[in-house]
Amino acid sequence: MEAFVEIADRPTGVQSMPAATLQRLLELLAFQRKTDFNTRRSWMAQVFPPVWSTFKRMIAQKEHPPYELCAALLTGLYVYPNREVDKVQCTLEVWEYMKAADFVRLIDTSVGCTVITLLMKTGHGHEYFEEMKTHGYATDLRSYETLVKACCDVNDFSKAAEYLDIVEEEGLAINSRVYNYLMKGLSKGAFWKAVLDLKRRMDAAGVRANSFTYTIILNASAELHGLDMTETIAEEMELEGESLDQFHYGTLVKAAGRDDNVERAEYWYNKMREAGFPPSGKVINSLMAVNCRVRDMDRSEELFNEMPRYNVKPTNMHYYNMIAGYINSRNDDKASFWLEKVLKDGIVVEDSNSPFTPFIQRYLHQDDDESARKILDLIKREPELLGKSDTPFVTFMSYYGKRNLQAMLDCFQEVIDAGLAPSPNSFNTIMAAYANLGKVEDAENWHKRKIKAGHAEDQIGLAVLMTAYRKAKRWDDGYTIWKRLRGSDVLLREETVTIFIKLCNQCKQLETMREEVISLATDSYEFTPENFKAMVFAYGDNNDIESALRVLLELMPRKDNEHFAEAGMYVAQLLDKAENHDEARRLRRLAMLHSNRS
Repeated sequence: MEAFVEIADRPTGVQSMPAATLQRLLELLAFQRKTDFNTRRSWMAQVFPPVWSTFKRMIAQKEHPPYELCAALLTGLYVYPNREVDKVQCTLEVWEYMKAADFVRLIDTSVGCTVITLLMKTGHGHEYFEEMKTHGYATDLRSYETLVKACCDVNDFSKAAEYLDIVEEEGLAINSRVYNYLMKGLSKGAFWKAVLDLKRRMDAAGVRANSFTYTIILNASAELHGLDMTETIAEEMELEGESLDQFHYGTLVKAAGRDDNVERAEYWYNKMREAGFPPSGKVINSLMAVNCRVRDMDRSEELFNEMPRYNVKPTNMHYYNMIAGYINSRNDDKASFWLEKVLKDGIVVEDSNSPFTPFIQRYLHQDDDESARKILDLIKREPELLGKSDTPFVTFMSYYGKRNLQAMLDCFQEVIDAGLAPSPNSFNTIMAAYANLGKVEDAENWHKRKIKAGHAEDQIGLAVLMTAYRKAKRWDDGYTIWKRLRGSDVLLREETVTIFIKLCNQCKQLETMREEVISLATDSYEFTPENFKAMVFAYGDNNDIESALRVLLELMPRKDNEHFAEAGMYVAQLLDKAENHDEARRLRRLAMLHSNRS
């Protein structure tokens, strides 16, 4: 590489190098890891064009570019930084020549994985992979690992699973890497149950999980099952000889925080430090967030002040937690102090946790949209304060969606005028406003606009459409969406299940509701008090008082007093109408008892 630098600095630069030398340099640059990344990109931008020109010239003159030149071009295309080059088209040109020249059988694993990755970007990668095998390419574990990773990169998890099936059938599953690729992809799509199922599949195949595997499954468990299961997996991990690292400890802190278990969150935070791992900004934020939720603001400030000790620079999410915590504690003076601190400290908003959003929410909750608007206008004038997230605008859209549809649409236009790309939340919020008004066509149109804008379908948006179909009593359309969600392995949200139960209620499909509830329970879905309350109302609205009473008294947990009290009062009214006054009085007293406790 030193020789290249010397030649590249000459007036003629790379033009003075022989074609064979450039070809070899291209290969070296593609896999050079000791050189700074930006330097490699700069060199690659000089070396690739003349090698590509050599290939094109030889083809035009009906010469025969050697295999080594083709392999160098493909490895170069993989990392070539110039976006003006159509990598897909260049790849296909080289690929077609290699097939015609019978070079495919010469491709080794390293080049083969690069070819697979490039061909997958054409949108027909699976067909091209079959072509590679037909032309003599010898597949191996690395090839299938590359295929699984490439499928996950484009969210094609079903095809990735098919390649994993082949790996297992051919006895190639000798380490955790191919499983990890699929787990990582599934976790990005929030398919937490599928991640945990894949771990069981690894165990059945006799493949030992490594530290990275546990990083993924601990996170999946934290999302799906909460703290208890996550701690159990951490214990199993240590029994298998894997030590907890900073990522594992961080996940345990997060899991405890999500369960609002401050004691365990503090425990794992201290264990992390005792093990010699300095907490990251995200870990500190998780612990700050749970302390803010339980309104221990002194501890939250203490954690904030500890950050310099660990060389952690506070970000907008830490300020967001402090401001939201003080607003929820009804301490406006301290909330204002921290908002001023955001301005004083020159904080740049880097994600959706805008520290200005809690104030906007508070003012809108008080119907003081004028004060909320002043804050929005302030951050619109300062790009560093606005950031790249449209969350403050979405807060306004949600507010206007229940009051003034035109103002909501104007706010959407403000997002575009501010130079931001509307997020899925923007579209989902507008869809929800129309859905709640029973305007099905408008909700569907905004769903189409969302897809056209390049956003993938998500559970929230599909649940909103289910609400629209419920309002319009379009059972077939609503049930179709539900079946799609059930078949996707996505972790169902509480709200999604509640919306489906309400759909069954509105469309008088109680038998289907029973079947789906049993299916959910079989799949280990944990029903929430809100789900049970929706079931009570579904049975009651359809004159099945006996089933409503059974769900209320036998299935619904009473510790969630608000939902139990509301459902209890409702069933008591049904019992009165059925002239079962004694049972109604008993149930009403029970409901009032829990209502008073709340």
